[in-house]
Amino acid sequence: MLWIILSLLTAFFHSSKDLLSKRVLQGVNEYVVVFGTNLFALPLLLYITSLETAPIILPQFLTTLLLAGFIDSCGTLLYLKGIKASDLSLSVPLMNFTPVFMLLTSPLLIGEFPNLGGILGMLLIVIGAWTLHIHRFKEGFFVPLRALLHEPGPRFLIFVALLWSINANIHKIGIGQSSPMYYTSALVGVRVLFLSLAMLVHSRANVSTFLQTFPRLIPLGILNALVFACQMTAMNLALVAYVISLKRLSVVFSVFFGALLFQEERMRARVVSSLVMLLGAVIITLVA
Repeated sequence: MLWIILSLLTAFFHSSKDLLSKRVLQGVNEYVVVFGTNLFALPLLLYITSLETAPIILPQFLTTLLLAGFIDSCGTLLYLKGIKASDLSLSVPLMNFTPVFMLLTSPLLIGEFPNLGGILGMLLIVIGAWTLHIHRFKEGFFVPLRALLHEPGPRFLIFVALLWSINANIHKIGIGQSSPMYYTSALVGVRVLFLSLAMLVHSRANVSTFLQTFPRLIPLGILNALVFACQMTAMNLALVAYVISLKRLSVVFSVFFGALLFQEERMRARVVSSLVMLLGAVIITLVA
């Protein structure tokens, strides 16, 4: 029972982080936000990791960590660009494409192949994405998908889903070379390094912006740490597939947050589309 509570908390904290990020992004650029979110998550993660026995580290760990950290940093920046550019209820559901892309990346990277359940889940996610713009169906069968890809937010998040489908497999390798919490803390540390460089390269003025706005970023960091801590703890208590399937409820939470707090449009269709995509993601996670 505890793993279910922790998994639901993971979903809630993740969607809350999206909501707060969208609010902060109205006055601060994404380079500063993503750097602060990771920087202020690190102390809590390091504290939790210090409570564990130090794991045996395999020789390939550093290479895996640096590669995962670089991909994660790029993906997180693009993720924030996406939720900044478009409605939460239109962009965030497209993260359900991650398991679709994993049907392609997992066989290539770790030798895991999809079955009929995976193909069914993939079809449901595609159908759900198509219906996000179903009001334009009268203009042509493929118009809803083309309209979706014309939105900047969805374009960013589909690419992020592809990046994270690759990185999910790399994370699995990294955890196997250390331990879940040790790997997570080290990963966030590497992300802080890469993101600080990205922030400086983007603009030196970002440093002064960070110093002026960091109090607004501390809650984001805490939420980020809680997402990691709850998820990793839940994974120690239950099968990873079960935990991830419940974590995907964050998509539904984000859609409802978009409706309640940002008065986003066409919410009935977007809720239905998100639930269809969520069902597809759960089928892929549990069956594929």
